[in-house]
Amino acid sequence: MKWHLDRFNPDDTEARMLDHALYLNRDGLKTVSGMDESGHMDALGLAWIGMMAKDDRPFILQKAGGLQGTFTHIAFAPGANTPPCSSPSTSSISARLSPWLLEQIAPR
Repeated sequence: MKWHLDRFNPDDTEARMLDHALYLNRDGLKTVSGMDESGHMDALGLAWIGMMAKDDRPFILQKAGGLQGTFTHIAFAPGANTPPCSSPSTSSISARLSPWLLEQIAPR
């Protein structure tokens, strides 16, 4: 996460931009299934779900996964000076807290 959040380090700037880029917009898809567990998916990147900046919410990248009954989620706002929010849980409901928390601590 340190590498992802280090927006002022000139090393690997291009790689960071490519990694954070969103390549598939929601509006170009007919159906979206299973991508809105932690908030409205606006676009997909390299396994990152992107939530575009809207109203007071900053641009958020998030990733979720699960194995053997445990669900993990991480979200961060690359353009804001905030720490990443993570929520390991046995339920996807707690993943909705991360984007909400980032919106509260890093409003646009």
